[in-house]
Amino acid sequence: MNYENPFDRLVSELGKDERLTLLEKLSTASLPSETENIEAPDKAETSDLNYDIQTKLKNESVLLRFWLFLKSIFTGMNQRVIYNDLLISRKSKILAKNFPDIYDMKKNSLLTGFFVELKNLHQAADFYKPGIASYEESPGEAYVFLGSLFLSDLYEKIEKETSPYSVDFSRSPNQELRNSLIRKMDDLLSGISVTERQNLYQNVQSLEWLKQFVKLPFEKFLSRFTSFNHSDFLCPLDNVSTELNHFVKVLCYSKKITPEVLETLYMLTGGFSNKKNEPKNTDIDNIRDPAKEFHEQCLDSILKINGFIKNVPVKTLAAVASKDADWVMPNPAGIEDWFVKFKAQWRKQFDRKWESWLVDRKKSEIRLVCEKVFGEVKLPLIGNR
Repeated sequence: MNYENPFDRLVSELGKDERLTLLEKLSTASLPSETENIEAPDKAETSDLNYDIQTKLKNESVLLRFWLFLKSIFTGMNQRVIYNDLLISRKSKILAKNFPDIYDMKKNSLLTGFFVELKNLHQAADFYKPGIASYEESPGEAYVFLGSLFLSDLYEKIEKETSPYSVDFSRSPNQELRNSLIRKMDDLLSGISVTERQNLYQNVQSLEWLKQFVKLPFEKFLSRFTSFNHSDFLCPLDNVSTELNHFVKVLCYSKKITPEVLETLYMLTGGFSNKKNEPKNTDIDNIRDPAKEFHEQCLDSILKINGFIKNVPVKTLAAVASKDADWVMPNPAGIEDWFVKFKAQWRKQFDRKWESWLVDRKKSEIRLVCEKVFGEVKLPLIGNR
């Protein structure tokens, strides 16, 4: 019955009780659990971005609209273009006033404050890279492990009713038997309630959000800054309009990082395996708790993410960099095929168990023959020549 694969190393290493114990530890580490929440950007930051330029113009005073009309006549410029430039100038002034260490209006540039926050954000992303790299290799495996933290009873039922090892070796391993087990497994997976599926989906979204986060162009963005005395940094806003849009697309659609997502990342980085392989330490003062250390590092990275979101008006900066008062915040990528991958991973797991069961069934048949012929229950050993 020995079948070794990445899925089994991820899921079968921990029993149900061990998973729950680890989950509790990750949920109650030293820092407050509410810091696990990644804050959404302040909606008031760019509330006027919800209106198109024509609507904004109608809400302006009669005097301003008359001034725009006159200026368009004398300059030959389109009234919309003049008003667009006025709106962008307004936003620039507000940015410079409210965030003097982030943005300089006269130079139209990002300053040292932005550079420091961006470096902290980069450090936060680096922490998640190993786990996300494993997640990208096989997202289905991650989804199945994540599901084991919410649907433990269902998983036990699937193992009991659909595993080939639930079938006696005396049964013929025909296609009908195989198909009946697969149909039963599909029925059980399709029977997951709407609430349970939504809960799992929200956690899958968190994993996917972290994947998008670690892929942000940090190095490229940081390389745009120049320094004249190794302490003050400057970056023309026009040079990073594309990068700012990438950051808005991720940071303005942040997701909550739950203890279940933390445990999945912990397993993906090999945290439990590393703990098992550590030499025993008899020095009580120096005993390490990898799960606690992982959780504290994770919370530190989340604090850095929240620090960037709180201190950097990334949406307004992206709008100003676009030079378009009708700038619209880009939508994030979806992940609507997650349940297909979830079920496909279960099918792969079944296929591996089926092949393993066929091998063990054959061994059982040979064992019975040997018992009759040699009077031995165990297979005879062949010595080395």
